[in-house]
Amino acid sequence: MYKILLADNEGIVLDSLIHIINDRFGEACDVRTAKTARYTRSLARKFIPDIAVINVQMPGMRGFEMVREIRSYDMKCVFITVSSYNRTSYQNERRSLNTLTHLTKPLFREKILPVLEEAVSIVEQLQKRSRQTQLMQEKLDTVLPILEHGLIYQLFFPESAAAGIRQYKEFLDIRQDYAKVVALTFEDHAEAEQDDDTGGPHNPIGSFMHLQKEYASFRERILEYFPHAIVGPVMGNHIFFLLPCWNAQETKKETAEFSANLDRLLDALSDAFERLVFHASFAPIKPMSQLSFPHEKEGEWKQPL
Repeated sequence: MYKILLADNEGIVLDSLIHIINDRFGEACDVRTAKTARYTRSLARKFIPDIAVINVQMPGMRGFEMVREIRSYDMKCVFITVSSYNRTSYQNERRSLNTLTHLTKPLFREKILPVLEEAVSIVEQLQKRSRQTQLMQEKLDTVLPILEHGLIYQLFFPESAAAGIRQYKEFLDIRQDYAKVVALTFEDHAEAEQDDDTGGPHNPIGSFMHLQKEYASFRERILEYFPHAIVGPVMGNHIFFLLPCWNAQETKKETAEFSANLDRLLDALSDAFERLVFHASFAPIKPMSQLSFPHEKEGEWKQPL
């Protein structure tokens, strides 16, 4: 479907253009018309046309100003401008705004139809590229977590970690040489209270199943507070994620930002998953090839809020 906006103060011109478009493209086009500059402005924002045929001499139009305005929020629109007579300045403005062409009235079928066909062809190409881009993004959204999980799993095999991590860094376009490993540990509220009373270990299966179903939402919240995080899968009652770092030592500002974001993340997770209790621990920054999992050591353990 191609959305076409026709803006002209002459009703006979609009009727003629509608007839030409319907005769050539049939139901493939959704055509909207405007007879005033004010309505053109309002309609264009709501309609977001693929193609706009605009009379730059309409009352209140002020030349190519409408083209500039629409292009400010509709970059893909293909413009065809028209006027009752030609001016050198019109051609200069047309070129500067990269419109498809500028035509002078009367708009005979032989004059306007080839231009409309070219505009439709351009829109088809743009739509095709957009679909390809969307498809690639959908594939990337599917593949990216798999690659991130692979990098996390690689930490379990230190004998081959260096070679494996180099490959994952290349796949994931990670340019930093250092990273910090953060572990999020979770358990059911009831289980946590039982542990406090009995001192015994809890069963993580229930909380694992609950969070596994909500993994996409969990991952989004981590990325909200740590946009560059490499997020691993749910593993038992843990989720590990990496924070790539440029340097082996954090500045005081970076440490403060990390702590604040971790606090906010734990708050957000507690609000989103009310039945779970979350803890967080993190290991010191190390080279990517020497990463290790956090341990509950002084200075490395973040208590639940």
